[in-house]
Amino acid sequence: MIKLNKIDFTGRWTHPVSFGVVFVSLYWILESIRDVLIFEKGNIVERVFTPDKMSFWMRFLVVCLIILFSTLVQSMKKNEETPEDERPRFIHNFGVIGCGSGVAALYWILESVRDVFVFGKENILDRIFTPDPMSLWMRLLAVAILLLFSTYAQSIIQTRKRAEKILREEQENLEKKVEERTVELVKSNELLKRAIDKRDCVVQELNVVNKQLMQAQKMEEVGILTGGIAHDFNNLLTAVLGCVDLALMNIEEDNILYEDLKEIHKLARNGADTVRQLLIFSRKHPMEFVIVDLNRIIDAMSKMFRRLIGEDIKFITDLESDLWCIRADRGMIEQVVMNLVINARDAMPDGGWLKIRTESRMVNQEENRSVSRARAGRYVCLSVSDTGQGMDEQLIHRIFEPFFTTKEACNGTGLGLSVTNGIIRKHEGWIHVTSRYGRGSVFEIFLPAVSAFVEEEAKDFVSTEGQQGGGKRVLMVEDEVKILEYISEGLTRCGY
Repeated sequence: MIKLNKIDFTGRWTHPVSFGVVFVSLYWILESIRDVLIFEKGNIVERVFTPDKMSFWMRFLVVCLIILFSTLVQSMKKNEETPEDERPRFIHNFGVIGCGSGVAALYWILESVRDVFVFGKENILDRIFTPDPMSLWMRLLAVAILLLFSTYAQSIIQTRKRAEKILREEQENLEKKVEERTVELVKSNELLKRAIDKRDCVVQELNVVNKQLMQAQKMEEVGILTGGIAHDFNNLLTAVLGCVDLALMNIEEDNILYEDLKEIHKLARNGADTVRQLLIFSRKHPMEFVIVDLNRIIDAMSKMFRRLIGEDIKFITDLESDLWCIRADRGMIEQVVMNLVINARDAMPDGGWLKIRTESRMVNQEENRSVSRARAGRYVCLSVSDTGQGMDEQLIHRIFEPFFTTKEACNGTGLGLSVTNGIIRKHEGWIHVTSRYGRGSVFEIFLPAVSAFVEEEAKDFVSTEGQQGGGKRVLMVEDEVKILEYISEGLTRCGY
């Protein structure tokens, strides 16, 4: 609350009591002059300082009335500063001019009484209504001064009252403006705070995008390097596998070298699978997209899954009957499912249960905002859940990094989930992982659904009899010498 100091409009010399003292002094001198000029009572100095007793007491009575009136005016002046309902009733209703008029009438009557009893003039009524001219003008002068003083005092009080009213209105207006300005400042502060919060969110999002960009650039560089190495290594493995196949064709099974060659072939095949994953990760492996039914893929691989995971893990499938179809590379989807099943098996060394579930799902805007890379639309959801060891949030954010693994060095390459993530991205889908320590994990894969249907596969058998070359000539072009030699040897044995 703002307080304004009140302004003194009267000044030091217009104090009512001070003015009353001046008026009393003037009245005393005028009375002395009248006694000398009208009633011939000694000289002026004697009448001022040593009047007779009756004149003294009459003057003293009038002086008391004037001082009393001055004090009353001062009191009224102070009361104007108090609330209206707290002022004395007689002051509230009467006013300064009314009090001055009453004092003037009382003064007129007292002058008439003094003329009769002190100076032996006519009766009181004659002195009140028909005084002599000198007394009349002396009284009128005093009454005029008294009324003028009353009017002036009333004017001062009214002026002060109006000024205080204006000040109160200005104070209220100022307080109102301050309140409005305060509200505006509060709103401005709220808007500024929101802008700062929004800027912080934008900065955080920008930091996340920068990290993702750096990660993408790093992954691209790793993919380029990996793809080049894998391509060369794949050529070497192809030559090794070809040579082993040719060697196996030339020896009997009871030969002491047969088992060694079979082991070499097995290890080379495993190496080829690893190279295949590297080529998929580097996006150099060709993909053939066709309309497929995910349920058929799961059914075809179920027997292999049961042999792969072992007897201590219970295998469960929950496949939706009217599942939507997807457009995908069948071999790549089989690779994704295989990788997830192997990871689930390795997470349950002491056994448990593994569940594969498929369903058609509509993804709305809310899920689109809550899951990274998610988009609204029709999707087929493939979920692989287990009761294994589980993971924390920090580990979940790293499982798709290439060559990252929690397994022992001889049990994993760290490419399974990174390859899986790359395949799903090529299919314009995403993977959502939920997991907790000791409560297993759930991998949900979302693949865009299509309205087309899968055609029935034709089961045509082609016989290899009669496919010998018969001396025909084939032109071979290959930049890798070992592969060229392997293919040439194989064609030669087939009659080309």
